[in-house]
Order: sequence, then C-alpha cells, then structure tokens
Amino acid sequence: MTWRDEVLKYFADPLPAVMIISDPDRLLQEKKILDQLLEKNLEIVAFEDSIRFRYLFEATYRDRLKKGNFCLVVHVTEEWVHHVPYFLYQHGEIVELRLADLFPRLNLPVLKQLTFEQIDALDAVYGQVQGTLSFAETCDFLLRKLFKGSGYEEIETKDHLMEFLFRKYIEGIVYPDALVVYLVKRLKERPALSDLPLTELVSSDSCFYQYVQKEWEQLVKRKSKDPQFVKETAPDNPYSYFYLPGVKAVLDNLFLEGKLTRLSGINARFLPKWMQVGVASKTGSKQKEEQLAYFTGKLKALLQEELTYKNWLNIAQVYGEWKHASLALGATFNDELDSQAKQLEKQIDDQFQDWICSYYQSMIRLPYVPFPVMVHHIPHYLQMKKKKKKVALVVLDGMSFVQWAQIKQPLSVRYQLEERGVFAWVPTITSVSRQAIFAGEPPFYFADSLFTTQKEEARWKSFWENQRVSRLHVTFEKGLGQGKYDRTQITAFKKPTVLRAGLVIDTIDQLMHGAIQGMPGMYEELSLWLKNRYLEQLLDDLLQSGFDVYITSDHGNKESIGIGKISEGVLAKTRGERVRIYEKKLLRDRASEQFPSIGWNDVALPENCHVLLAKNDQAFIIKDQIVISHGGISLEEVIVPFVRVAWKKNDEQ
Repeated sequence: MTWRDEVLKYFADPLPAVMIISDPDRLLQEKKILDQLLEKNLEIVAFEDSIRFRYLFEATYRDRLKKGNFCLVVHVTEEWVHHVPYFLYQHGEIVELRLADLFPRLNLPVLKQLTFEQIDALDAVYGQVQGTLSFAETCDFLLRKLFKGSGYEEIETKDHLMEFLFRKYIEGIVYPDALVVYLVKRLKERPALSDLPLTELVSSDSCFYQYVQKEWEQLVKRKSKDPQFVKETAPDNPYSYFYLPGVKAVLDNLFLEGKLTRLSGINARFLPKWMQVGVASKTGSKQKEEQLAYFTGKLKALLQEELTYKNWLNIAQVYGEWKHASLALGATFNDELDSQAKQLEKQIDDQFQDWICSYYQSMIRLPYVPFPVMVHHIPHYLQMKKKKKKVALVVLDGMSFVQWAQIKQPLSVRYQLEERGVFAWVPTITSVSRQAIFAGEPPFYFADSLFTTQKEEARWKSFWENQRVSRLHVTFEKGLGQGKYDRTQITAFKKPTVLRAGLVIDTIDQLMHGAIQGMPGMYEELSLWLKNRYLEQLLDDLLQSGFDVYITSDHGNKESIGIGKISEGVLAKTRGERVRIYEKKLLRDRASEQFPSIGWNDVALPENCHVLLAKNDQAFIIKDQIVISHGGISLEEVIVPFVRVAWKKNDEQ
C-alpha cells in the first residue's frame, strides 16, 4: 500500500455530503491524488478565508447539497482549521491527514520539506528505516537513499566535491534546506574544503555555475599563455577537477545551454581540444547553429517523456532558448532549418493544446510550495519566503520565455538569476492573468473587474494588508519602461518604509502589439530597448535599496496567422485576436461550431464568462494576416518566467 493509498482510503464510497479535511502538510494538493478525486466527481474547495468561502458556498454549493448525490470536500490547512463554520461540521465528516502518520520513524521538520516526488521515492525505501531517526539521522538516510548522495561522507577533496555537485545539478537534484544545512556542516569538517563557499555551492545551481565560470576563466587564461600549466596529474591544483572525465564530458552541453559562458579574446592555439569548447573562437552564427541543433535535440527528447506539468515547465524554458537561437540567426536561418523548426513548433503546439485542455483544471489546486505553479501563487510564495524582508515584484507584461532568453543575456553578466516557470491564467489576457498576480487569487474572485486593470493596485495592497503588511508600506505602479530611466519617478524609492513593491513594465506588450514584421521585427525592437538599460538600472536601484527582487510575466505571446474575422456585432463581451469571451455559453458554442476554435472549459472564471480560443498559431483576424498577440493556450502564451534576481558576488554594492 502506497502513501497515496493511505490518503485515498478516506474517500471510499459511500461518501458523506461534506468532508472537512484537516491537512497541514497539504497532501491533498498532490497532483495524482487530486486527479483521482476529480475522477470521482468530488468538488474540492480550499478554505483559506472565511468571507470568500462563504461567498463561494452560497453562490455555488448550498443548493447542490440540498439536492443530494454530491460530496463537497472542504480542504483546510492548519492555520484555518479553527475558522471553519459550525454549519459545515453539522453536515460533514472530519478527516485528519498527517505526514507524520505516514512516515512516523522520520524527523517531521525534515519530512515537511520534501516534494511529493521525493515522498514517492521515500515511500519505496521507507522499509529500510531502522528505529526512530533524529534530525541528523533522517538527513543522512535521505541523502544516501533518495538523493543519490551515497558516498557524500567520503568527499575529502575539492575534486570529489565538484564532481559530486556537477552530477547533482545536471541531474536536477534539489536538496531541501534541512539537507543543505546538514551536508554543509559535514563538509566543513574536511580540512581541504573549509575555505570554499560551501553553502552557496551546495544550495544554488546559479551560485555553483558562477563559481565554475570564474575558475574556468582563470584556468583558460593561464593555460593559453603557458601550455604546461595544470597537469592532469596535479591533484592539489584548484582547477584540476576540470580534467576529471565526468566533468570534461559535460562541459560542451553546459556552454551550449548558456549555464557557462564561452570566453572571448583568448588565443586557443595552445589549448587542448576539449578546452576549446569554452572559448568563443567560432563565428557567432556558427555557435548559434550549434545551440539550435542542441536545443532541437533536447526538445525532441523531452517531448518523448511523460508530459506532466513539471515537464512542460522545463520544455517551455528549453523552447525559449531554442526559438531565441533561431531568431538570433536571422537571415542565416535557411529554408531547411525553417521547415524543420515549423514542424517542431507544430508538434509542440498540438501536444500542449491536448494536454492543457485535459489537465489545466486540476492545476489550480496545486500548492505554491516549494515553488509557485500558477501566477496567482506568486504573492503567497513571496509572503512565505520573505516575511521580514523588502520584496519587489517586477512584471514584464507580455514576456514569454522567448523574450526572456533574449533579456537575460545582458542581465546574466552582473546578476545571479534563479529561473523557473509558472502557468498564466486562461484566457491569457492582461486583465485576467495580471490581475490574478496582484490579487493573489483566481479570476472567479474578481468578477467585478475581470475586463479592466483599474483595481490592480487596490487588490495588491489588499493582499498584503491581509498578510499584516500595512498598505502604507506597499506601492504599486505601472506604465514603466518608456523613455529614459529616472529613479525619482519610481514610487518604491520615495519612502524608505516601503516593504512590498509591485512594478509593471509595459514595453514588451507594446512592442508585441506594434510589431508589423512578426517575431524577427519584435526581436530587433527588443534589442534596441535593452540597449537603453532601463531594466538593468531599475534592478540596480531595487537591489541597492535592499529589496529582494523577482521578475515574472502575466502572459506570453504567439505569432499567429489570420483565419478570418468573426463578425458577430456585440455578441462577444471581449473580442481579442486570439480569444473571444461571451456572456452566454450558447453563443460561445455556436461560434465554436462556425469557426475553427476551442470552446474553453472556463476553469475558475466567473459565471457568465465563456471563452472561445483560437487554435495553435491562428487568430480571428483578416485571413493570412500575420500578428503577434496573446489570449490563447499555446506554450508561448501560457508558461511564463518566474525569476529571482540577486547580485553576483563580485557585483554586490
């Protein structure tokens, strides 16, 4: 019996009218458990605010409960368990789900930091646990059995450590904070490692690659001047780990992916062939062709794997790099490459469209820990991580992972970037998805302002007020990014007491809607804007003012071709290029029958809001006209960047 079976046994038939699930560890938010409960047609509602819950209950569920043949699952986390209305207790059963009950022999604070995938792996090896383990014993067990860290206790030299960490980051292994603390403590006991920045190296891939980049620069510069410098047989040399077979084998891919940067101005004549992969000795277009080929192969491989939401987040990042490489090639992008690219893009569009239509509904119930999954999770995540710090959220309106791949190139020179992806709200329009970011909740809860952005500031301040941050310490501003940067015009800098700052840069969205030469034209326009360094100067000032800085987007964009306008007069409430919203489902369904389109399932949208979406790369505009727009459900529109920005060590002010 798996841990999921232990949870699901509480939902066996016959079911009561109401089930109140006390779940401090959020086990009910695990994707596979959610899917199975939804297959049983259970209605799962999170109890996160008594007023909002009462509104939702009266509007949606009270009458249905009276009719019977229906089970409402009220999901309550620990902080809200004493706020559940008495009338619910009268009608329902109470179930308590506890991680400690599933794995009682392990240290609970460590357990709570595991992801659900890690809990799956733990379930398979839990039988090997002997006795009740302490904090240190639990960390040791997890490192050896879950995280392929067997042998970590044998790390004695820098070579051993670096090889261990290369493997960790290439395989995408993320340690919970407790394991980082434990492992660093153990490593500090080794004399040969005591001078290294162990916490940074073990906890952060961006810190690790930044460290490797610096050492690569030092090694290559010295080696290019002195061919005898660093022998493979010199284990005490600080750069000798680069000569390890396991490290040599992965360097090429790390440079292609951009995790490491090739060095310019180096005479490669004295360098061995394996070392030349990290030197910019080829033409720029040749390197872009290599990158394009690499990312093409990686995308094809990823599309063969099981397509979970986490895999799609990974695919979106790789896709952004792939498309950026193709745009950077420009005129050298020949017909054969263009044909192959279009085929791959169509495959991605088709597979993502099928997937999102089937699985998007269950995603809105996923937790925002350890990282946000949807854009409305972001403020909750910021509150959880930064309760006592100043936080700034910079929203680059309309930015997809394609634009982010272009934007991050100048930023990565000076900033440490921790990149992830999040899902935008559908329809992917500003008034829906951006408002969800600043409200911290799904669109259902802001029906009165669904088609305007006028209440974003009020919702942003209200969210933080509910988190006990006075609105006097919260700022919001939009319309940024135009003209020359001027610090004095940024509200967040006018008072030192500001703790939460929301900032919207509209430039990308404006470039998108003004693009008349498709993606290549937008690429060039964005390059010009980046040269003004508006974003860099803003980030500099935010970091210097003590803010912890995050960048995200409300939606991406898609180059589309017109299939013809839908002429319906005023029947549609919103008439976008890739989306139309109707007040009545009948009207939406009628339009869907008449035009190639998708009738969306209207997940978490207000009543009387029924969405019609254009397919793949199509738009409801003049036939064969090209446009860059948004509103639909393509990968480029739906999955957007979520990035933490910090100084690199040598750039701290």
